[in-house]
Amino acid sequence: MYNVSNGYLTAFKKPVHRWKIRGTVGNVAFDNDNILTGSFHLSNSCSGNDEITLGMAAIGVLSATFVGLNISRYAWKNKDITVEIGLTKAGGTVEYVPAGIYRITDAEWSSDGVSVTAYDNMRLFDKPFLMELGTVDAYTLLKYCCDQCGVTFGMADLTGFCNASMVYPTTYGAEIETYRDLIYWIAQTQCAFATIDRTGALVLRRFVSSSVDTISADERYNSSRFSDYQTKYTGMSVVNTEDGTTSYFSLTPDDGVTINLGQNPLLQRIRSEQETIIGNMLQEMANVQYTPFTATMLGGIHYDLGDVLTENGGLGDGSTCIVTGYDYNYNVGFEMYGVGSNPDLANAQSKSDKNIQNLLANTNKNEFRDYEQRNFSEITIGDTEDVRILWAWLASNTATKALIHVEINLESMANVISDEIDVDILNETVSGDDIFRLVSDKETKGIIRYVVNNDEAPFKPVEQWTDGKHVLHLMYVLPLAAGIATQFRIYMRADGGQIIIPESGLWFYASGRGLVGDGHWNGIIEVEEQAEEWRLVEITFDGATENVSVDVQTPVGISVSDIAAEWNLGEIGFVAATDTVLINLFQKSQNRVTEDDTERITEDGEQRITEGN
Repeated sequence: MYNVSNGYLTAFKKPVHRWKIRGTVGNVAFDNDNILTGSFHLSNSCSGNDEITLGMAAIGVLSATFVGLNISRYAWKNKDITVEIGLTKAGGTVEYVPAGIYRITDAEWSSDGVSVTAYDNMRLFDKPFLMELGTVDAYTLLKYCCDQCGVTFGMADLTGFCNASMVYPTTYGAEIETYRDLIYWIAQTQCAFATIDRTGALVLRRFVSSSVDTISADERYNSSRFSDYQTKYTGMSVVNTEDGTTSYFSLTPDDGVTINLGQNPLLQRIRSEQETIIGNMLQEMANVQYTPFTATMLGGIHYDLGDVLTENGGLGDGSTCIVTGYDYNYNVGFEMYGVGSNPDLANAQSKSDKNIQNLLANTNKNEFRDYEQRNFSEITIGDTEDVRILWAWLASNTATKALIHVEINLESMANVISDEIDVDILNETVSGDDIFRLVSDKETKGIIRYVVNNDEAPFKPVEQWTDGKHVLHLMYVLPLAAGIATQFRIYMRADGGQIIIPESGLWFYASGRGLVGDGHWNGIIEVEEQAEEWRLVEITFDGATENVSVDVQTPVGISVSDIAAEWNLGEIGFVAATDTVLINLFQKSQNRVTEDDTERITEDGEQRITEGN
């Protein structure tokens, strides 16, 4: 928040405001009389439309219609506009707050005046990036970007940022096209966003801060809206461009929203340090917890992007909110908002879901993509066993169908039971090889099952093989809903023999529009164990006595060991056993807000009655 006086804040809390505007277009001064009523507008943001976006480097926009300025018709373009917004305090004095510096890119003449569109200095970073430095830290690299683009760097250092000491490599590919691209990726690694301040300088800001102001219901229009949940972040996911995989990192418990970092090229060049860098970012974002909101007030140009506000009274109910964007219309209203999603919904996603959602966020829905994988170890399928031979997650940014091909090199072996055969031909003993040849004309049948999510497909291919090596080709057309991860599994059962698929013998290939996939280990271990039948014969059990005590303990979220002493049953000895148990304690809270519909908003001359009245 801009540092305003107590008198300014006192006047701002009043139900009636009197505003002034002044500034210059080039060297020509303007004030209220030179602005067409309702035409002056400012907007900016530091995040996406639905979720906090780390690294955002958005361009601030000014639009207005000017009248009565002595500027020739073709002299408007590329002139700088400086703006100050003033609030009349008690006693009639006016305190002005700088609203920024913007450069005109478009000017349109009409009978109403000259309508202009102007942008802040962030636009100057949209020029091809050329690296001339050696390995440097974040501050030096940001200063270099500013020097190359003619923008002041408005920070003395990066003290307090989570990866301020991070050293960046100097070799980059086509993924960094402009200086603004590089600023975006640097700010992301610092768990921050980039913006142009009121003086036109580049600065980085964090989302972690204490509340800068408390806003009551009397200061808001009753069109304000507040979510009934608090957004928090416990996971981060990054796309690795080298192999197309995603790396997922999370806190414990992982019960919040995941931030998708995309294909950050800085993290690609130092992939070995990803865990440390993103771990620092997660620890910072663990302190960010807020209520998504939209609130409109009479004014508020003194608030900054990233400000934390306490919204008291009425629908606000004491909510902690973060300003991630604003739209300001002079003498009309100041609308500010904070985006965020429900962590309860995000918590319902598995690790694979979150990886898929990260890939979707970085995929063009109109781009035709393919995806493939192979088995990394040998698969053995015994007689009548139902073995999963493939497990993949697929999704698309648009409703489509994925064409799936699976080619399998396998070896089949039919069952042979030689000890049940007694062959005597012309009193001559038949050799073992002859016996095998006589009975091995049996065939092994391979039965395939497709499972989509938890539903088994009615189509079940069946193939029959004699002993030896064979190739099996499978095809499946998988419908995909837009933006929803679909689990696709293939099971195989051997009937009458055994089937072996060697390492890399299974090749899975899927293609489709806007397609992404994930077939890597998802953190789940499935264990099966078979034991031969065994018997205990002529065993005498001695008497046994056990004492049981009951105690109530509080889970502490640590690993504990339980050691059982050696004990005997007759002549059978059991060695001591050790089990390790992990206990986690979860706690969840949810705010519920109700609204009394008896209050109304009215307007009487210059006096606007808000939610609290």
